[in-house]
Order: sequence, then structure tokens, then C-alpha cells
Amino acid sequence: EEEARRVAEEAERIRAQEEFQRVMEAEREAIRRLLDGTAPDDSRTGQPPPRDAPPGPLMILPPGFAPN
Repeated sequence: EEEARRVAEEAERIRAQEEFQRVMEAEREAIRRLLDGTAPDDSRTGQPPPRDAPPGPLMILPPGFAPN
């Protein structure tokens, strides 16, 4: 029982780590595409957002977190 639980916990840890790596790689790719101008257009209209579009939603920071 104890060994089975340890194996299951380790498998879950590995799955979580792999998912984290996939998310981080997707974020790096999205940032790269934004920086080099190849990011996809607005998915609803197929057009880039207008230059005078308001900024996106504010980032909600966790309590105690203050940007420098």
C-alpha cells in the first residue's frame, strides 16, 4: 500500500511537472510571436485590434505582491 501510494504520488508529480513545462513553452512561444510580430490576429474578427483600443484587463496581483 505504502509503495503504491508513493508510486502514484511520484507519477502525479511527474505529470504536473510535464504540464508546467508545456505551459511555460506555450507562454515562451506566445511572447516570441508577440515580439516578432507573428502573433495571430484577434480570433473573433480576424483583424488586429485597432491602435486606439483600450488596454486589456488589469492583472490582479496576489496580496503582498508589489511590482518594483
